[in-house]
Amino acid sequence: SAKASQRVFRELGLTHNPRVVATQGLMELLLAEVLHTMARIPLFVVGPAGTSKSLSLSLLAEALQNHQLRGSSLFLQRQPFFSLTILQASSELSERILRDEFERAQAWVDKQDEQQEAVMICLEE
Repeated sequence: SAKASQRVFRELGLTHNPRVVATQGLMELLLAEVLHTMARIPLFVVGPAGTSKSLSLSLLAEALQNHQLRGSSLFLQRQPFFSLTILQASSELSERILRDEFERAQAWVDKQDEQQEAVMICLEE
């Protein structure tokens, strides 16, 4: 919903960020990413270039890793910290590299407190 998207945008500290324009698409992606992060459900975001896929994930990661912002937001305090890995999808990205990255991410999660830590892997086009 529009209200939920606006709240997430505000809670992530983006309302007064001069480098971010609050487009409907960006706000919807942020809402979906937050909901999936909270529920620990994988999310595949697919779309044409320029639709804020990478931007939304970067903004979410930045907000969730910002200790000062987390300290001032009960909403963010309830969200897990997470490790973000971005892989460039190209002819160089083999099945082995991808599998190794997912195994590395799983090993990292296995060592963490499951309630406080999460991993996100972003495949860039």
